[in-house]
Amino acid sequence: MNYRIVHCGTSLENYELCINEKIVGFTKRVGQDGDIIFLTVKVNGQSVCGARAKLSSITSSKPWKDPNKYKQCFKLTNLEYCVPFELGFLSDFFGDYWGLKLIGGKILKNENAIAAFNTQFEQNKVEKFQCF
Repeated sequence: MNYRIVHCGTSLENYELCINEKIVGFTKRVGQDGDIIFLTVKVNGQSVCGARAKLSSITSSKPWKDPNKYKQCFKLTNLEYCVPFELGFLSDFFGDYWGLKLIGGKILKNENAIAAFNTQFEQNKVEKFQCF
């Protein structure tokens, strides 16, 4: 099982589609069944996390406006929500340019960063999806 950050850029529409449809897409074939993902989006210039889920099975469903962009899509299970929290703490583990190092669904390999991410998530966990 790997941990990954899935970033929807600045598209709240794509972010909400992922959550409502319980599906996520990768622009490269990097995901693996069973991976844990942190679903993130950029709001007001800040990258924030608002959901965590497990990749389930590969799907051909691509509900986004630009479906050809996504080479690999997965259904999501164990979808959990949190009050969105800012991801600046990742610079403690990956430096100032952490976003460039983690873009594209790359595996989070730093155990301390994974623990910090999970702690932040648990501290902000809620029962229902928090829309922006």
